[in-house]
Amino acid sequence: MRLLFTLVVFLQVTFTAFGQVPGGTYVIQTSNADPNFRTLTAAITRINNVGVSGPVVLALAQNQTLTNPVVINAFTGASATNTLTIRPNVGQNNIVISGAFTNRGVIEFNGADFITIDGNNTSTNQTLTIFNNFNDNNNSYSNRAAIRMYGGATNNRIRNAIIQTNIVGITNGTNSIGIYAGGNANFIANGDNATNTIENNQFVNVKQGIWVAGNSTANSGWEIRNNTIGNSNNNAKPYYGIYLNNTTNATVTGNILDGIRRPNGLGGSPTFGGIYIFGANAVVSSNTVKNLENATGNDTNTVIYVEGNTAVISDNNIESALTNSTSIGLNAIHVKGNNGTVNGNEIYTIRASDSKLATGIYVEGNSNTLYNNMISNVSSAGGGDPSSQGGYGIYLKSGTGNRLYYNSVLLKTNQADGASACLYIDAGTQFDIRNNVFVNQQTSGSIRFAIYTNVTNQSSFTQLDYNDYVSTQHIGSWGSYYTTTNRRTSLANWQTSSGKDQNSISVTPDFVSDTDLRLETEVTNFDNEGVVLSGFSSDIDGQERSTTTPDMGADEFSRCSSTTAWSGTAWSNGTPTATTSVVLNGNYNTATNGSFVCCELRVKNNRTLTIAPNTVVQVENGIDVEGSLIIEDGGSLVQISDTATHNGNITVKRKTTPLKQYDYIYWSSPLKNQPAYVLVNGAQTWTFKYDPMESGNANYGWVYVQETDILTPGLGYSARAPENLTYNPTNLYEVTFTGVPNTGIIAIPAAKNGAATFNLIGNPYPSALDADLFLSNTNNLGILTGTIYIWTHNSAISASYPGNYAFNYFLPTTMPFTT
Repeated sequence: MRLLFTLVVFLQVTFTAFGQVPGGTYVIQTSNADPNFRTLTAAITRINNVGVSGPVVLALAQNQTLTNPVVINAFTGASATNTLTIRPNVGQNNIVISGAFTNRGVIEFNGADFITIDGNNTSTNQTLTIFNNFNDNNNSYSNRAAIRMYGGATNNRIRNAIIQTNIVGITNGTNSIGIYAGGNANFIANGDNATNTIENNQFVNVKQGIWVAGNSTANSGWEIRNNTIGNSNNNAKPYYGIYLNNTTNATVTGNILDGIRRPNGLGGSPTFGGIYIFGANAVVSSNTVKNLENATGNDTNTVIYVEGNTAVISDNNIESALTNSTSIGLNAIHVKGNNGTVNGNEIYTIRASDSKLATGIYVEGNSNTLYNNMISNVSSAGGGDPSSQGGYGIYLKSGTGNRLYYNSVLLKTNQADGASACLYIDAGTQFDIRNNVFVNQQTSGSIRFAIYTNVTNQSSFTQLDYNDYVSTQHIGSWGSYYTTTNRRTSLANWQTSSGKDQNSISVTPDFVSDTDLRLETEVTNFDNEGVVLSGFSSDIDGQERSTTTPDMGADEFSRCSSTTAWSGTAWSNGTPTATTSVVLNGNYNTATNGSFVCCELRVKNNRTLTIAPNTVVQVENGIDVEGSLIIEDGGSLVQISDTATHNGNITVKRKTTPLKQYDYIYWSSPLKNQPAYVLVNGAQTWTFKYDPMESGNANYGWVYVQETDILTPGLGYSARAPENLTYNPTNLYEVTFTGVPNTGIIAIPAAKNGAATFNLIGNPYPSALDADLFLSNTNNLGILTGTIYIWTHNSAISASYPGNYAFNYFLPTTMPFTT
């Protein structure tokens, strides 16, 4: 028996020593009683060996100075639930994981999945620095990285951290990368590592910020969000910010790249640029990329380059990009592929100081759509070949079926030579170019055009119309500008040559500034000169365009003086006023965030505006609901302009007071095209309207309404409480209306027929009415008696038919009025 007991104890000890690490938080510090959690290296070694049985957090209470990289392998138990997180311990505000490694990272993911490195100490971001401090005195070409992934590492997150390497020589070609993902055979080798997220990190002293070297389409689902990359010190500026090769479905959004530079003396192929992506279905949105400079290389460089089909490049801000190279040009955006979308981008000051190509947006491929872009101050020194030595706002290199809608281009910086144009068309067919503004206000140097096309077959233009062409020299060049007869000075000459643009104009718009191509004031013969294009109902700021006569260009002129967007937690440009356009990019509930007044309102897709009881949203002009707008019982949505438009459905909820069975309630519909059955929640309909012309006796004017009849806005209805409710002895119910709200002036004819002097009308709006204004309205003065009666009975209303003394009348905000 004693021998058996000893054996049992031994087995228990063995299980404790070698079992999986249980889920929980483990503080990493040298004083930890468990030697497995005294250092990060020891903790990772332990987890690599035995795995985990639950979600594990390694909370760093001390700096970690490494002699070897921390390598996280694929370990047992890892899953979407059983994650491993490395972060600073609570209260630790400056934890550093550092080591000096060549051809390695400080932390490496070797096929590891479901790992999170988080620089948030549970209250503050970027309290963790991962620093590869290898110092070669600028003499070595040794590669290095702060973090490295390989071997099929998937579903990992690196967020809220500082990613740092040592400064390398200004002309040194070393790869000094913040975060690198690729193969494991060589530091710079392709490999597939999918569905990883890099978010809200700051990159310091790196030469390359983020580099993902994929092998195939399996390298998919990367998300790179809200990172900051760049430097104000020329010696420490990276060569490029974000580089993704052989990826699919990558998302790069919300990043700030400020200070990218490729210096003189650095040879070879270009590793200069802001964001480079090779792969299909890429989304590049809402990034700010500015202060880029290039002085050398052997190819055209690009601020944002995407090569692959079905790309989306939207809402990016690109500012101040320069190439001083004598051998290469510069594109702000270059899209190479089919079925791409380039929209909402603002591009300012793109310059080639030598006679090389400079463009705002460069397109090669088929069926790409460019809309709502603003481009200004693109220039080159200019040269003899217009296809490679000029400055152009938009450059269409090749392709079939490319579309340009609602773009604004302004050229003002003079070129010394060559040609300049807002739009340059090199080759292609089936172009659709409408509602654009092309203004070339350069005053000297180059031969100046609003539009320049080498394509002179009129049938190659499916649509070329409703554009605004302005130039200080020539409206356009129909063919090579070296043939002087191809230069068209007037719009009429251009219309004759092209056989197109019969509805186009030549009017200088009033832009806010040279770098803000929004419209400052209304300009005669410019406003409302565009044509409606289906699917393009909003301008660059999300403001609704006219549904009949929109403006040309990226900005729809509006009475609104500014725009503020709700993120879900805060306004981007202050609390809205009656002159502010509102865009809801996040959910908004007036119960917690308050009522507001605005000039125009847009509720974005998958977002909800909830108007709570006793709160109001007042909109001076139009409303566009892509997501959901819900008005709870007692809430009000007010549109001031009688001619204001409303796009999209809303939901209006109205509750009764407690009812007894067979009670009747007065209703009026706040929305258009509502069937009568909505008043009784689908139960058998006992609904009536009152027609005084039905009989000279006031008791006989009630007319039965079929359940499928459409409720007339402004007319009152009397509906019996639904029979499918349980009354004990009372109950209440809620009616939900869904549709488009009634707006503007709604006239309801009032009739008098002998003794039948009453009419049953109702409030037709999804808001309360001002009773005084209603009674004093000029059109109503001769009809109404000047009194509104609001009555809820608590005794029988009829001596002849006393019934069960039910409360027969309820007046919600959709209440009718008897007159």
